[in-house]
Amino acid sequence: MVAYGLRCVGVLLGAFGLLNLLGGLLVPGLDANIWWIDLRWLPWWAGGVVLGVCAALIVLGGGRPESGRARAWASGACVFLAALTVVDAVQFFVLTGSGAITSEWMAPASLFFTLALGGAAVGFAKKPRGLSVRSRAGAWAMALGVCGLLPVLLMVCFGLTDYRRRADAVLVFGARAYADGSPSDALADRMRTACELYHQGLAERLIFSGGPGDGGVHEVEAMQRLAASLGVPDSAMILDRAGTNTTATIKNAAELGRARGLHRFLAVSHFYHLPRIKMEAARHGLEVFTVPAAQGKPLRKLPWFVARETVAWWRYYVRPVV
Repeated sequence: MVAYGLRCVGVLLGAFGLLNLLGGLLVPGLDANIWWIDLRWLPWWAGGVVLGVCAALIVLGGGRPESGRARAWASGACVFLAALTVVDAVQFFVLTGSGAITSEWMAPASLFFTLALGGAAVGFAKKPRGLSVRSRAGAWAMALGVCGLLPVLLMVCFGLTDYRRRADAVLVFGARAYADGSPSDALADRMRTACELYHQGLAERLIFSGGPGDGGVHEVEAMQRLAASLGVPDSAMILDRAGTNTTATIKNAAELGRARGLHRFLAVSHFYHLPRIKMEAARHGLEVFTVPAAQGKPLRKLPWFVARETVAWWRYYVRPVV
């Protein structure tokens, strides 16, 4: 059953790769394969061919387990893709070692995909045994559960990595503002980090995006007040009062960018939110580098936020671009 379960994981990764390649051909920005394997060092067409052929071989091997040749090709494709994810991991360590990026979690997601693909290669290499329908269903359920937790892996590995660099503006995603106008811990965390980026000279503009607060004070008004108290002049602030959700904030930032000549953004939010921000920015053609908000103290509802964001990531992934 273990070997069968490993093969299931491989098939799901292969299917994920093929669906993303197809989506990217139909609509720019829909290819999310970069989340598990980064082939941007190859020409775009070469990366697509390599991934497409390997993914097809893996799916074919999963569909024809009785064929030793099909399983052998699938196993070899898994080994080849695993080697490419090792290249991704090496690039991560080179960047962190040089100080180009920093991370609180020093293991890149690529290494986890190396293990998953390596396990799938072993699973394909083993001769299949007769399994009951119940065992097969259990293996598929386990594989789907593992793959379903992809957003959590991204939150930890990608979300906790700081990609700060010179940009045209810092885009700050709103969070709760209380009825008296005071910021929640989450909002204060994001604002302190954003203002730090401004004072470091990494951007000359701060875009505050949010929705209505609990009372009469809008989230962006609470953000504006806190920024002023942290030494940011009004001339550096741009207020987006219509940033009621992640998509709205990204779309509004893209429009502001076109109107004001802002092309590169540093996006500030909490680590669990950043993978969805990056995915949505790519879909709208916005060049964004993410910076996780430094937490003054642990958020009490963090487990809930992570669980909610896991569902939200998949919901954003499967929906059409709006």
